Amino acid sequence: LWEIARITTSIFVAFGSLKIDPVKAEKIADLFLETYSATLQKGKALYIEPQVAKGIIRDFLITVAKRKQKELLRDRTTGKGDNIRLLIDNDRHYSLDKKLKKELHDHIMQWMSVDKHLDDFRCLDIAFRIAGTGSIGICRYCFLFRHLKKEKSYMLLDMKEVTASSLLPYTTIQQPNWLNEGERICTIEGYMQNNSPALLGATKFKNVDYMIRELQPSSDKIDFQLIKNSNKNLSRVIIDMAILTASAQLRSAGRKGSATPDDLIAFGENTGWQNEILDFSKTYSSVVMKYYIEYLEGYKKGKY
Repeated sequence: LWEIARITTSIFVAFGSLKIDPVKAEKIADLFLETYSATLQKGKALYIEPQVAKGIIRDFLITVAKRKQKELLRDRTTGKGDNIRLLIDNDRHYSLDKKLKKELHDHIMQWMSVDKHLDDFRCLDIAFRIAGTGSIGICRYCFLFRHLKKEKSYMLLDMKEVTASSLLPYTTIQQPNWLNEGERICTIEGYMQNNSPALLGATKFKNVDYMIRELQPSSDKIDFQLIKNSNKNLSRVIIDMAILTASAQLRSAGRKGSATPDDLIAFGENTGWQNEILDFSKTYSSVVMKYYIEYLEGYKKGKY
């Protein structure tokens, strides 16, 4: 329930920031828990594709499926041919000093050739990457590659620092013996996802653990600002999020000592925890907002 509590708390936080009625936030959070429990009860991991999706999710999946690599490059780069470079806009990408850039270049080229046997690509540019609140305070880099033989073949890689789980100090359950945090993240992601991103892997740079994945042109996010006034669209998104969450847990069930499918089915049938999670999320969302305000005040004073 750690992740479930995070999601339901996020619903209250998000709806508050979008100025949506708190009563609606509670109904949507309850819908998430109800759908999550029902999916666990079925004991079968599901996935969502355009052929079976409904409403706004179907439209979203069809749109991102049509997105091409050249659109991704056009949005994130400048120049052409050998002169193409990552767009340094101080929003998504920031520049790096020459020494660090050289070190990263040598490291990624070794990783590509040894771990992935991709000697036909050369690295054209590297930038510090900003992507999501989950990356605040960690190192994250974007690499631009060009194929040596195929003139218009490019590739973007994301290399993100990974740290120990924030839950580790609080759990008494014995955890697997991972080689490093990168292996932990990549292995679990492989268990939980229906299809993992291309070139998913782990590495260690300057004694810090990282995970690497290819940036896909089909990656995108639902803009809640655009659907906040539609109960139907909001409900559809939350229902599908709940289905995918439960399915990811079912897909990884029994791996390295985790709960078995039968355990998860029984848990879904249990009706004794949903209201407790709902009450906790309502209360803790206020704590999150206090932390946010405290962070902003510190940021303005130059503490970070």
